Amino acid sequence: FERVRGFLALKELDKEQHVRDAFSCADPSFVRTMQIITDVQMSALQCLQVSQVLSHQAAAASSSGTSRVPKGNPGAQARAPVPQDVQDALPMMNGQSLCMRYISKVPCPSKHDGCFSRKRGHFAPATLPGIVFDFIQKNYGGLRKDCAAISREQSDD
Repeated sequence: FERVRGFLALKELDKEQHVRDAFSCADPSFVRTMQIITDVQMSALQCLQVSQVLSHQAAAASSSGTSRVPKGNPGAQARAPVPQDVQDALPMMNGQSLCMRYISKVPCPSKHDGCFSRKRGHFAPATLPGIVFDFIQKNYGGLRKDCAAISREQSDD
């Protein structure tokens, strides 16, 4: 092939045609050259796949801790687990406990009108128990503007 290109570049068309006529895809030297090229490409591909698998395993091993990592947004921070006493104090409506994110500055991830969790409901109570109010302030940045009228219940302490 290189000889054909060379003769074409030199405008020696008769020599180019002679080389072209002598060339055959079934020529043993061409077949062997193609086998060598294919072997090199396959080896490179296998090495690449092995290195990718090893890098994925190393990344998985280094991140296999007990911390919770969000799957969706890579920039999102892991949220704090809601303590049981806060869950127990959540207001209820129609058999569902309040979705704290619905009334907070950190929105509920639901794509629908209701909460993504069937156990929680989207509603805005007039008041919140102190423990719930404080948890929302600390972990969700406080109440959103249209829920700012929700007041903190006074504790009997």
